[in-house]
Amino acid sequence: MDSIIQWNINGLHKHNTDIHRAKTLIKPIALCFQETNLKLNTTFPIKGYNGFFQNRQTHLRASGGVAIFVNNLIESTEIHIQSSLEVIAVSIRLKTPLCICNIYLPDSTTFTLNDLNDIIQQLPKPFIFLGAFNSRNQIWGSHFTDHRGKIMEKFLENEQLILLNTGEPTRHNATHNSLSAIDLTITNSTFAPKTKWNVLNEYSSSDHWPISIKIIDQTTPISPIVRWNLKNPNWELYRDIIDQTLSDHPVNLRSEINQTDINSIINNFSNIILDAANLTIGKINIQKKKKTVPWWNKECSMAIGAYKKSS
Repeated sequence: MDSIIQWNINGLHKHNTDIHRAKTLIKPIALCFQETNLKLNTTFPIKGYNGFFQNRQTHLRASGGVAIFVNNLIESTEIHIQSSLEVIAVSIRLKTPLCICNIYLPDSTTFTLNDLNDIIQQLPKPFIFLGAFNSRNQIWGSHFTDHRGKIMEKFLENEQLILLNTGEPTRHNATHNSLSAIDLTITNSTFAPKTKWNVLNEYSSSDHWPISIKIIDQTTPISPIVRWNLKNPNWELYRDIIDQTLSDHPVNLRSEINQTDINSIINNFSNIILDAANLTIGKINIQKKKKTVPWWNKECSMAIGAYKKSS
């Protein structure tokens, strides 16, 4: 658990399966989504994560918006940002606090250099300022430079800021068979050496690829490894609980179900299995063993023991 994921998801509900896959395989510290497409005053649950939301205020239909999900093992607090833009910030506590600021700037939103500077002046250091800026500039891998890209270029002239992008494309347009780099990750100059930036193009359900920002030397506190206690499981009771729950709440597998229904069925069925396992199998915490030096052996232990006896 050492990475932060940023992702223009183009609808949380629509891409729930890929979100669950990334959460399970990567186990990120935090997930930062743009274009969440949630209705006003609604949320979206991700099991094991605390969610912070800034939904779009000006449209009746679900569109736009940003959200940050932080692993619930990590202390997190929202930082309220004064801005007219779609932006949200959260402070998380690793070895030291880190501020994550997530922004969505669609092509229809105009912004100025002052807008961006006002935001970062409200962020405690160190910080990561990331999001879908939809700003094109050849400096970070776009084929041309537009007006928004020039604003971002001017913004990045601040010697205290570092752009982490490597030139890799972050968006694929299937209609025009083109690539672009419009998702940016910015941090303060002192924190930049502690990060590694990478595009995860194995996730392609959205037109934007997720981006991994690996935190190199600010890993989270070591927690016990949790494992199922398989020494004495009650498999008969486990089966009976699942059978009874499915009998009381049968799974609806009608042919006309849509993708949202499928996601809901998968989540409900998974919860039934996990709830039964927690009751009949249980979990145990396994502490990580302290690594020993390669030259230590039984003779060394015996020599130490003999020395202590003679002292």
